[in-house]
Amino acid sequence: MDTKYSNYWEHLIQEITPMMNIGESLLEETITLVEQYHIDLTAKADWEKLPDSFKYELQSCISSKTHTLSNDSLLNEFVRSSSMFQMVVDKLEMQYSNLKKNDTSARSFLQNLMLEVMNTSIALNIMSLEDWHEIIMSKKEAYLVDDVTGYVYKKLSNLLKPKEEISIYNYFYNKTKHDEIDKLLNEAKGCLLLAFTHRELTKKRGQGMSRFVIDYIKKWQNEGLMKPLKSIFPFCQCLQQYWNNEINLGTRQGLEAIYKQKN
Repeated sequence: MDTKYSNYWEHLIQEITPMMNIGESLLEETITLVEQYHIDLTAKADWEKLPDSFKYELQSCISSKTHTLSNDSLLNEFVRSSSMFQMVVDKLEMQYSNLKKNDTSARSFLQNLMLEVMNTSIALNIMSLEDWHEIIMSKKEAYLVDDVTGYVYKKLSNLLKPKEEISIYNYFYNKTKHDEIDKLLNEAKGCLLLAFTHRELTKKRGQGMSRFVIDYIKKWQNEGLMKPLKSIFPFCQCLQQYWNNEINLGTRQGLEAIYKQKN
């Protein structure tokens, strides 16, 4: 065998062996825990009904095993990276999608496994709740795209063409036509102008207009028309210009605080 490839396989074996040993050790300790808590592996297990002490010990066992890897190990870098946790959740999600809807026991078990994987990634300070939120939102966006070629072409065009002022339509999914978006925004404007007039008559102050527009934004997002937003202020600036600055939608600080409360 070529020396180059021989060295490659030897190095790969060296990298994989610690993980194999850890996997074997983890399996042995898990079986010990199962016997200790008298859990019947042949019966359908309801994860919620399993003892909390068992779940805690199992999670502690997994965490302790991952920390036994050498700090300079390539495998260690992977195990302690977000990539591993995302991959595990993706695999569980794939299994979940293959189950029949009436198989509630298996679906519930997989849901709880996904929860434990996410929770462990956060407990180990490898990922945050916001990281998982961004992953889920990007998946949701991918599911909503029908014309994938057109969508990818549009993204590529935006990357390659000179930067220009963002359009209000960029905040919505491409399956929604411009005239439909115009109709939504005009209806919202009419309602907000009425609310604005009423507030002027009652001399109310505060963040009323900000709350009104955020209610509309959340409604459009929940209906799958509008994309998720990390920050709401740029959209509100764009919307205010679209409405010819006829409505003051509020300050950055106020808008962001209210939007965070709504999520």
